[in-house]
Amino acid sequence: MQADIITVEGDIQPGETLIKPVMRAGHRLGPAEPLSRPRERAKQQLDALPPHLRDLQAEPAFQAGISAALERLATRADEELSQRLTAQEG
Repeated sequence: MQADIITVEGDIQPGETLIKPVMRAGHRLGPAEPLSRPRERAKQQLDALPPHLRDLQAEPAFQAGISAALERLATRADEELSQRLTAQEG
C-alpha cells in the first residue's frame, strides 16, 4: 500500500476500490452480507497495512492524492461557475 487516490466514477486506477455501491435508486444491488464477512474483510485489510500505519499512537505519513480526472472535473466546474457569475454581473 502506497497511497489512496481520490477520483471520479469510471476513472480506472491501480489497486482496490475502497467504496463500492450497495444500493441504487433505493434498491439493494445484491444480497446483504452476513456480519462475519465485513469483520473478516476488516481484519484482512488491517493485517495488510504496514506496521507504521497500524500504530494508533503514531502520526504516520500516509499519502492521499487526487487523480487527474478529478482535477480536470474541478477545473471545469470552476470555469463554469466563473462564467455564470460573470454573466449574472453583466
